[in-house]
Amino acid sequence: MNPLKQFAKLLITQLSPQEDWLIQARTQEKIFSWTFDDGPDPIHTPFVLDALHQVGARATFFVVGERAARYPDLIRRIVAEGHELGNHTWTHSEPAHTSTAAFLDEVDRTQEYLEVLTKIRPRWFRPPKGELTFGKWRGLVQRKLAIALWSQDPKDWRMKSADELVAWCNSTQPTPGEVILLHDVHRFGGIAVRLWAREPWYRDWQSITLSQLVPRKDAHGQLIPPGEIPDSTAIAGSQLPFIPVPTDNLVMQAIPEEFSEPLPNPIPPKGASQQRQVEEQIAIDMFEF
Repeated sequence: MNPLKQFAKLLITQLSPQEDWLIQARTQEKIFSWTFDDGPDPIHTPFVLDALHQVGARATFFVVGERAARYPDLIRRIVAEGHELGNHTWTHSEPAHTSTAAFLDEVDRTQEYLEVLTKIRPRWFRPPKGELTFGKWRGLVQRKLAIALWSQDPKDWRMKSADELVAWCNSTQPTPGEVILLHDVHRFGGIAVRLWAREPWYRDWQSITLSQLVPRKDAHGQLIPPGEIPDSTAIAGSQLPFIPVPTDNLVMQAIPEEFSEPLPNPIPPKGASQQRQVEEQIAIDMFEF
């Protein structure tokens, strides 16, 4: 990242309440957040959800609106298993080539779709590539969206082998309030969750959603119970049953009319379920989960 941009982000982080602009939570507790970008994906998101369930962790998923519309059952599963949804625009368009008006239109469309689908309005927004202009930031503030960046990025999207992931997991340990960036459209997210859970230090730590990491407060500084605000914190961390969703059933369904325009490739690729099973078995064989 450009040093000037990095300095600006750190300065804003220090001057802004962490409820509005988050890179790393200010806490001394042994808690951190897994966050997953760019999904949902019919192959990799179920693998990540299975891993989180296996280790008893909660996470925040920054979903792309058009992918959420393509795979609504995965969005329902994310919510049903106690995880949190975040807004990651409708198409994940290139920040440098997207006007402020087009950007905010994508934000609004994603917010509206997720609320229609889940009855929950996301609290957090993560800009693609972490890039924002002043105009885009102001638009998010006007929409009362909190901005979540990250403090740890293993760059799983460009890893070529499991050895790179193992090296990162073995050499990295969270600090209190850490926000970890991974992607549930790549194959290493679920493996990273399982690898960290095997580390001796992990038993003293807890992985929670961003809204558990940074609870909201009212005008008097009192914590707002999650159930009292109509956004994604209303379900984050709730103890709901594990509801597996077969990958083969992830097809377009129950999309409101206002979001019913054709989407490319609405059905998962042929053999997606088999590919996922193969990847899971490879992970199990390699790391003995």
